[in-house]
Amino acid sequence: MHGFHHGRSVVDDLAKHSKLDLFLLHEHWLTPANLYLFDNYFDKYFSVGSSAMSKCVGQGMLRGRLFGGTIILIKKIAESNADIVTSDMLL
Repeated sequence: MHGFHHGRSVVDDLAKHSKLDLFLLHEHWLTPANLYLFDNYFDKYFSVGSSAMSKCVGQGMLRGRLFGGTIILIKKIAESNADIVTSDMLL
C-alpha cells in the first residue's frame, strides 16, 4: 500500500469495480490504535491484521519513519465462510 492514506484510493477503486472477496495488503504503516481505519473506510469488508509498529509504540513516542503492517480484508457477505485463526506470537 505504501501507507494507508496513499494506497486507500487504489484499494477502494478495486473494491468498487471488481468482484474480489478478499484483499491481502501489506505496508499500511498504521499503528495498532489506527487499524480501525480499515473498518471505517471499507464498510463492506471486515479486517484482520496487525501493525508492525506494536513494539515501537510500546516503547514510547514514535520516532523516524512509519513502517510495515499486514491486513486481510474479507467481504462481509463471505464472512460466514471464513474461519479466522489468530496468534499473539511476535517474531
